[in-house]
Formats: sequence, C-alpha cells, structure tokens
Amino acid sequence: MDFGFCTSKRLLTLSLILLVTACSSPEKPTLPAETSNYTRTATYAEVMNVVDYIAAEMSNAYVDTMGHTTDGKMIPLVILSDQKITSPDEAKALGRPLIFVMANIHAGEVEGKDAMMKLLLEFSDGMHKELLSQITIMIAPIYNADGNDDFARTNRITQNGPDSVGVRPNRQGYDLNRDYMKLESPEAKALVGRAFAHWDPLLFMDLHTTNGSHHGYHLTYSTPLNPNTHPQIVSFQDNVMMPAIKEAMTAKNWRIFEYGNFVRNEPDSGWATFSPQPRYGTNYYGLRNGLSLLSESYSYVDFKNRVASTYDFVMSTLRFCAEQSYQLTELKNQLDSAYVDYGTATTDSLGLTFTFGEPVLEPFITGSVDTLYHADIDRNTYRMLEETGERTIRNFRSFVPTSYGVVPYAYYVDNRDGMMDSVLQKLYSHRIPTEFVSFEGNNLELFVPGTVTKADRPFQNRFINRVSGSWVPVDSLTADLIMIRTDNKLRNLIFYLLEPSTDDGLVAWGYADKKISPGVPSGIYRQLLK
Repeated sequence: MDFGFCTSKRLLTLSLILLVTACSSPEKPTLPAETSNYTRTATYAEVMNVVDYIAAEMSNAYVDTMGHTTDGKMIPLVILSDQKITSPDEAKALGRPLIFVMANIHAGEVEGKDAMMKLLLEFSDGMHKELLSQITIMIAPIYNADGNDDFARTNRITQNGPDSVGVRPNRQGYDLNRDYMKLESPEAKALVGRAFAHWDPLLFMDLHTTNGSHHGYHLTYSTPLNPNTHPQIVSFQDNVMMPAIKEAMTAKNWRIFEYGNFVRNEPDSGWATFSPQPRYGTNYYGLRNGLSLLSESYSYVDFKNRVASTYDFVMSTLRFCAEQSYQLTELKNQLDSAYVDYGTATTDSLGLTFTFGEPVLEPFITGSVDTLYHADIDRNTYRMLEETGERTIRNFRSFVPTSYGVVPYAYYVDNRDGMMDSVLQKLYSHRIPTEFVSFEGNNLELFVPGTVTKADRPFQNRFINRVSGSWVPVDSLTADLIMIRTDNKLRNLIFYLLEPSTDDGLVAWGYADKKISPGVPSGIYRQLLK
C-alpha cells in the first residue's frame, strides 16, 4: 500500500472539507422573541449573532464599533446603504440623509432591540431595498450592553412581558439617558464621539418603553423639547415630519400621541411632557443641530405588540425620510451652515432656564389597565385593556425660557493653573473645537458668580449647582487662553455647556467647582463680537 498516496488523498479531502466549510454561509440566526412566543428577549450574545451574520452576509453592510462598555463589550453600529459605506465621507458623497436608530439605552426596555434585530435580518434577506437607495441607515441595536444581561423577573415587573429583562442603568450605575452633558460613562462618550460627531447623522431616533400614567395609546413620542433648538428643526418636525408619521401609524391601527404623563395622575390635571434639559438624548441632539425623535412604546401593551408598534414606528420614519430624501439633504446643508457667519456683527440670546408654556387643548384617548398580582413577590403586572374613551385634555407640550443669556462670538477658558482641566476634557468629549491662543486686549468680559446653590442630594453621582452672576468687562488682559468659537453648527450646545448660569451645563454639573465661588472671578471669559 502506498501510504504516501493515502496520506495525500486524506489531506486533499480534509482541505476540500475545510474550503467548503469556510465558503458556506453562516446559519441565519433566529429571533428569541419570536421563537419563544414573545416570552423572552435577546441576550447580548444573540444580538451579536445577528450583527455578525449581517457582516458576513451583506456586501453592502459595514459594522463599526461605536466603543466599549465598562465590562469591555463592543457596542455595535451597523451602517446600511445600497453600497458599502465605511466612512462619513463616503456617506456624505452619496448626497443622502443619514438616519441613526438606537435601541436599548435602558436595558429593561427591550422591544426596540428585538425590533431592530428583526429589521436587520429583513435587510439581509433583501427586503426594503427601496429605502437603501434613498437613505443611509445606522442601527445600534444594543447600546446598554452591560445592563442587558442582568436578567431578573422582578426587573420592570409592572411591564406586560417578557418574562425577564435587564436593568435600567449601566455597570457604573448611571442612567445613560441622563449622561449626555456630563459624559461620565464609556457608553455616552462613545455615542457622542463616534456615532454623533464622527458619523454626523441628520436624524437620531431613540427607542424606549414607558410606564406611568394609564392612557389609550400604544406608543408615545417626542421631538426635541429645548427652546434653544434651531427653529427650522422644530418647524419641520412638528409641521411636516410628525403629521406624516402619525398618519402612517394610524393606517396600521396604532394609536400614538406626544409623550407625557398626567400632571397629578388624572386627566383633568393635564398631560405634561418631560424636561427640556439636554441631559436627555433627543434634547441633546437637537442642540447639535440635528433632528431627533424619541419612541416610547407603552409598557402595559403586551410584548409582541410593543415590538410590532416600535418596528412600525421606525419603518414609518425611515419611509418618510426616504420619500423626503432630497428635502432632508437640503435641510441638513442649511443646518450645518446655519451659524457659520454668526457673531461677526451681532449677538442674540438663548434660554438659560425654562418652564412650561401655555397648554394646548387637544383630543385625547383615555384607557385603563387590569392587574395581574404575583403573590410570591407581592408585585403587580399591568395589562392594557381594549376599551378606550375620548376627551379633550390640556397638553403641556412645550417650554419657554424664564431667563436668557447673550450668545457671544467666543468663550475663553483660563486654565493656566490647571483647575479647569475637567471642563476642557468635557469639551473634547463633546468634540467641540478649541484653540490655544495668546490673548492680548480689552474686549473680553469675565463671569463673576453672585450666588452658588448646591443641591442637597446627589443626582447621577453629582451635586447640581444653580449659579447666578454677572459678566464684568475686563480693562486689559494678556494671557494664554483656550478659545471656543460659536460660529459653527454646535453654537447652541457650546452656549449651554459654557454659559455658567444654564441649568444643565458644565458649571451646573460641578466640573468648574474649583473656580466657582461667590464674588470670585471664574476663569470663564466671553467675547461678544468678532
């Protein structure tokens, strides 16, 4: 027997087997929500199986790494078009709107994650090609990856399925939807630095679940709430975008309304939205001069229908964006250049603090729930009933400023003693351009605090400041300073971060505490005109 021949034959056979195995397509993942009859949501590993499958099977898909969590998990970002897009420059060259959809910021609010897994697999099957020829889509299906797998039956037990979900905070204990200004979590730094600043989408869509007041809607939503948002964004989303999306959702038999809760837990008290501060993601993105849209599926709707309504809300939005592709591209160009010539000859004012504007009378659908009692843990689950009613309600849907500040041409930070390091680090994390300058002149004003009131209790591990004071003209100054100009698309965010009396800026969050004392010059300067 020719053992050499047999060995060669075996090696050839093994090589062929390995070649066939390497060239064969990976098995298409299943969707845990569907295979469990909507009693289970996906684990991080199951989400990544879908992401890996997309990367392997779709030649027109690119999987970017937004960043990593505290536990070191990769936060995936899938970019889809009718051709492979691997950079923002390539996306911009197509001349199409870039739409970003993110799920699972609160890892107990899971239907967005499961809906986006379904959508990704549909794209891999060749569905929705008409969308990819008109818009570029970015999907982050699992943002709070660490919190996702901390499953427990008691997490969000009031929610109508699935049997077990993850937790709201990240591994550090932070609510990631309160971290957009202070950027203390690795997730928020990655989101702002990579998904927002690097890719620069036109629209940011954030998928959540809401409990709270008992009403008759399957899903509620919000556009940017801060009055400092560019008026073109507010007008377009309120008057063009949302009416079209509401019409599409109604055609699918979903009832949707603006996000909120009853003021005093009963309809006669009125319906009020959440806070305008940019610590919340959709408000923050409005100050980055982009469109944003919050989705809140109703916690007491069963899990299957929460996934379905969230999926349809996303698809209705994507279809609207595809149909309005040219108009949205023009809007993006206008927003990007809105403040480029700002500050050369004039100044204007933006809000520092805010309160509710006058309510709007609107028709409203009321609803109710029944209760499933869990005797072993002494907790209730609530389930939406089919019966609904109609009435008129006062809708506190918007905010107005209660105080104003002048927007300068530039801010300057004096960090010669190193005591403003944390402020500069935060500006970098927000990807706000700064310049080192040797200043000499007398056209600056210096902020001098008058009163500084620190909160009695910590919020997100920090004590919030309320600061009042005045800008005092500087006779002359020769110093090395850090200059932050406002003649760019981030003008309104820069104002909010650096103006010492805003309710959610870097001074409010305590990053300048070493330089903020009543009557003591702060080290923050401004130049009103160029």
